[in-house]
Amino acid sequence: MKNQENEKKEFNLMQVDNTQLVHVSEWEKKLKELVKANPYVKITDKKSLALAKERKANLREARLELRTSGKSESQESMLLNKLKNITAFVKDTIDKLVDIPKTPEDKQDIEIKRFEQVLADLKAEEDEKEEKRTKAIRDEIDRVKLELATVTENATFKTLGSVQEAFDKVKVTDVELMELSFLFDEMIIEQQKILDDKIEAVKQAENDRLEKLSKDREAIINQMIVDGQEVVDGIEANPVEERLIKQIISGIFQTLTGYEIEFDADSLKKIDEEKEKAIGKVKDKFEKIHNDQVQETKNRLVEVREGLLDLIFQTNVSNHEDNEAVIKKALNQEVMEDVLEDFEKMKVMVANSWKRKMSELSADIEKEEKRLSDQLNDRIKTIQELGMTTDDDQEWNGFDCKVFVDDLFNYDGHEFDGLVEEIKQAKSDDEAEQERQTLIRPDKITMVDAFVQVKNKISEIEPDDFVTEGMFVHFVELKKQLMELCDSNIETINKL
Repeated sequence: MKNQENEKKEFNLMQVDNTQLVHVSEWEKKLKELVKANPYVKITDKKSLALAKERKANLREARLELRTSGKSESQESMLLNKLKNITAFVKDTIDKLVDIPKTPEDKQDIEIKRFEQVLADLKAEEDEKEEKRTKAIRDEIDRVKLELATVTENATFKTLGSVQEAFDKVKVTDVELMELSFLFDEMIIEQQKILDDKIEAVKQAENDRLEKLSKDREAIINQMIVDGQEVVDGIEANPVEERLIKQIISGIFQTLTGYEIEFDADSLKKIDEEKEKAIGKVKDKFEKIHNDQVQETKNRLVEVREGLLDLIFQTNVSNHEDNEAVIKKALNQEVMEDVLEDFEKMKVMVANSWKRKMSELSADIEKEEKRLSDQLNDRIKTIQELGMTTDDDQEWNGFDCKVFVDDLFNYDGHEFDGLVEEIKQAKSDDEAEQERQTLIRPDKITMVDAFVQVKNKISEIEPDDFVTEGMFVHFVELKKQLMELCDSNIETINKL
């Protein structure tokens, strides 16, 4: 009843004790008990870390309760709003109460952060170790992959028999792969496929190379055959020694130089066979050419013999010297050894025929020679009487005319008469010219002397002192031209 009565009493703010407004003693006791129940924890492991976090949370919760929740908050708010005059007291009191759990809370928080840093450092160290471990595994996988790739890259047709063995030797590792072993296995499978593809590609390339090589060899051999045949076909058009032709053939079928491909035993054998065939064709061709030449020469000797005998038959006093020169030239020719016997027989036959012919013509020849000698002497006398002179009895000169002894000997009567008339006319013209020169000589002398005097006077002329350099050059050039004009006129006068 008493309590009920107290509750019904009207609240008198002026009679309220400030310390009773927030139940200070009650909160102080409560908070001190809370601090005592949550002592400081020295963290040494994760368990003590959890305990420390729990106690820190308890302390924090009590501290926050004073500020943000519960009856204390309601009272504080109400009193601060209605009792502004006791605001400072309430705030100070609350701050003091808050400090009770705050100090141990902060201390505990420092310890928690310290140990959390320790854990973070440990985790970082473990993460680094893990990263190094996995990196070492991946590096080992990359190393093996690189070696396998190198084996594959270096694979050639010559090494195909050992490339898989080399590959298998490389695709092992002493490193513990652990959970990353699947990466190693995948890499091995991938590299094996690449190697298999490379092996197939190398085999195909080798097959292609051999096929192309076979075609190239065949093409080269066929070209050798064609070139060799061209040489054989061209023997008649470009005749050279058989030895040189065979050298050319051997050069065509030469495989040591000029080709970038290799020839196998079968190819070399075929080349030798084709070379021998070509050389055989050369030999046959030269034998045929030689036989044809022998027969042609024999036929030609028969023609020459008949022609010479006919020439001898037609020989007379007037042409016997020319015909003798023709016969000597024909009989002095060189012939091939195979027809030498026939040629000697022909020479004997022609020589005997000529000897008989000369015996028949000897009297007439002697008579003709005397006639020609007398004719030559008469002609020499005739031109000398006209005024022609000689120093060696081979050439006569006079009146701008020239006569040779061969002309006097070979001219017929009509030609010699024309020569005589030509000399007479030249002599007449020369005498007339001499007479004319005699008549005009005084005038020529007078005119020449006049131009000589003019030239001398021109040469004595000198420029005045006031003449400029340019005028002096012009003066010298004009003086030179006038003197040259005098010389030209003098030369013209002398030619009149």
